[in-house]
Amino acid sequence: MWVFDLATLRFLLVNQAAIATYGFSREEFLSMTLQGIRPENERAALKHYVESPRPEFSSAGIWHHRTKDGRSITVDIVSHALDWHGRQARLVMVRDVTEREQAMMALQESESNKSAILKNALDCIISMNSRGEITD
Repeated sequence: MWVFDLATLRFLLVNQAAIATYGFSREEFLSMTLQGIRPENERAALKHYVESPRPEFSSAGIWHHRTKDGRSITVDIVSHALDWHGRQARLVMVRDVTEREQAMMALQESESNKSAILKNALDCIISMNSRGEITD
């Protein structure tokens, strides 16, 4: 979780969970902007997203971030507008969904492979349960 300045995109506050997940120290985070944890190909989208009008509470959806060691992580982001000592800011909650996204992609690939095999098979394929009954 963190707070960032809407005008500069600079981190104003970060919690221990963000430090542990991303690998940056508190001081490193506070010297960075949001662009510092984004892959190059998402920076323009981030700028556009932040500059667009947002409701007080907003779900930004799925984004990709970079950790200090260069790993890419997939995150789900929600944020809340707040006044931070007279500055427009947002409180951001980030959930790492990397493993979930990888599992979903693997499942989709498996289903696609199964579908291709069944579509192109010249043999008769029957699915049966343990009692020998045809199930599908």
